[in-house]
Amino acid sequence: MIARLAWRNLWRNKERSLLMITAVAIAVCAMLFMVAMTRGFMQGILDSGIHNLPGHIQAHANRYLDDPSIDHRFTLTSASLQNVLTNANIEHWSQRVKVPAVVQSEYASQGVTLLGIEPEREPQDPRLGYKIVAGKNLSSDSAGILIGERLAEKLETELGKRIVLMTQSAEGGLAERGYRIVGIYQTTFAAREEGEVYLALEQSQTLLGVDDQISELAIFTSDDSDLERLQTELQTKLGSYIDVLRWDQIDEYLGASMKTMSGFVFIIVAVVFLTLSFALVNTLIMAIFERTPEIGLLLALGLRPKAVVLALTLESMVMIGLGLILGNVLAQFILLGFKDGVDLSSVAEGLAMAGASPYLSAQLRLSDWLTTNVLVLILGLLTSWWPARRAARLDPIEALQKT
Repeated sequence: MIARLAWRNLWRNKERSLLMITAVAIAVCAMLFMVAMTRGFMQGILDSGIHNLPGHIQAHANRYLDDPSIDHRFTLTSASLQNVLTNANIEHWSQRVKVPAVVQSEYASQGVTLLGIEPEREPQDPRLGYKIVAGKNLSSDSAGILIGERLAEKLETELGKRIVLMTQSAEGGLAERGYRIVGIYQTTFAAREEGEVYLALEQSQTLLGVDDQISELAIFTSDDSDLERLQTELQTKLGSYIDVLRWDQIDEYLGASMKTMSGFVFIIVAVVFLTLSFALVNTLIMAIFERTPEIGLLLALGLRPKAVVLALTLESMVMIGLGLILGNVLAQFILLGFKDGVDLSSVAEGLAMAGASPYLSAQLRLSDWLTTNVLVLILGLLTSWWPARRAARLDPIEALQKT
């Protein structure tokens, strides 16, 4: 009987009920949308940081990060690689040589980082990596060099010209060789475009005289929620002479940024949640005051105060529940439009300064859905029960006389 009474009362004033349902739906949709876009922005920063050649986990020889020279290198045998990379969570991996160097053209010179890479093994995501604007990309057997567009401007050189690459060899002497520019790349990260040049891994090893030795092993995982366990497992397999570190240990600034942005998500939820709470409390209290004579009649007819509280609370929870369903459906449709990301190339330089990708996508975790819906339900229960409890304490005679 109480449920039937609550349902009938709900639709006796359709305008008020529809207004409440709409208000809850818009608030829930706005909360989910803001959280999703913030998460997407955070994920863009993280993807840009991880795919800017570091990887989720890196392995280096001891002391390499303190002194990134060719003196600190290591060898991974086929057996070692097989032992390390049998983990199901490892999506792909690549070996690299990464050392400081100097490039010189006919007109200028520039300090850079030389990266010897396995092109086929590096993650291929044009939104996060580099884009070839002239010439062609490297291949494993390529004998040329790949440089950034900004670096080409500084060196006053172009595609097809030769530049000299100088660095320290494994023996401590000067390793110097001329390479023809086979490709020029462009990226939103100015520092990378000006300061990184690429050779095929074998070419860089030949230049440095290190045979099959490398500076780092980069590992990308399909599930980054269990990196600590994977890190411990890899460290055990590789031995104490190699340091195995997670991305947040290598790039502490990026790790701190992610923690800060996670705090912003909770602040956003809190602000929208508080705004919604004030709107709900105000609307529900006004609805109770408008119905004071009706509540007095129910009490006068013998309906117990507890039953009045239950009926009014149930009525409000039905409205909030319908608003939640509508808000979730609306948010889902809106977020589908952001599934493939929004191209923000027009402000790419500004985003690059923040370390973010020029493609903004919506990212919403299951925990975000659950948290938002549970919070709204709890809020609805509290804001429904309090005015309903006050109404149930009214004197029936006085309530009937109020207009």
